[in-house]
Amino acid sequence: MRVVIADDSVLLREGAVRLLDDAGFDVVGQAGDGEDLLCKVCAHKPDVAVVDIRMPPTHVDEGLQAAKVIRSELPDVGVLVLSQYVEERYAIELLADGAEGVGYLLKDRIAEVDRFVEAVRRVGEGGSVLKTHELPFTYSMLLPAFRGVEAVRGIDGLTNPRGFILVDKYQRNPKFPDIFGIGVCVAIPPVGKTAVPVGVPKTGFMIESMVAATTHNIERLINGAEPDAQATWNAICLADMGDSGIAFVAQPQIPPRNVNWAAEGKWVHAAKIGFEKYFLGKMRSGRSEPFYEHLALQVLGIDKLKAIKTETAK
Repeated sequence: MRVVIADDSVLLREGAVRLLDDAGFDVVGQAGDGEDLLCKVCAHKPDVAVVDIRMPPTHVDEGLQAAKVIRSELPDVGVLVLSQYVEERYAIELLADGAEGVGYLLKDRIAEVDRFVEAVRRVGEGGSVLKTHELPFTYSMLLPAFRGVEAVRGIDGLTNPRGFILVDKYQRNPKFPDIFGIGVCVAIPPVGKTAVPVGVPKTGFMIESMVAATTHNIERLINGAEPDAQATWNAICLADMGDSGIAFVAQPQIPPRNVNWAAEGKWVHAAKIGFEKYFLGKMRSGRSEPFYEHLALQVLGIDKLKAIKTETAK
């Protein structure tokens, strides 16, 4: 793996070069300021650039600005930024366009050789590295970032960079009109920028509304008409937490919302158990939505489909 290192401290830079050489990396260039870094990166096209966040002439954020240029103009080059202190605003700027091939590491981590080497390797392979905290725990669970399925990931016009299916308001892919997307595979952009890129959760009722719209629209296509049904993406959720929980209704789930209600208590746990038994009963009998469930949702003003208009897809 080819590496360019930029730091105005010759001692630290040479030390990092020695560590990476010993670990089998090929350090193809060294730089002492942001301008020299950009020249070396453009000339050598490394797999990863290791960059000090503060470099000459002002020692404010020259390294960060150079890293952002690399991210913009040479997206295949990973960038691992080193900082003396935790500076969250710099990390947020660096992660604004996604976390793939980006790292933010405190300089004192270089002394932990294995951790530093692993961080460089991970960023060079397109992964991400952020500052970490060690917390005491008895039980733990590792939840990796969601990606779309490999079979469709990377198809231009079908998926976003994470592999999720792009759909219009009719749940239909704009480039491949015979493909519809429903459920967790659908690409839903977050409503705002966050320090760490996040996705939008898809709850059960929200997915049911997608299914209702999609089946209606496929039927329209079969009959020679254009899609006209739009899912509401309304959300009803009973979040069980031990012997308690939180219930919420969000209409729609993506802000701005017309309804935004939440409550908590032990009754949510009991309601969750009751709903699970009710749902399993429906599945055993083959009924997706009995008339009384449909009536109850109508009374509560919770719909799966938006009011159908005369407008059709283009």
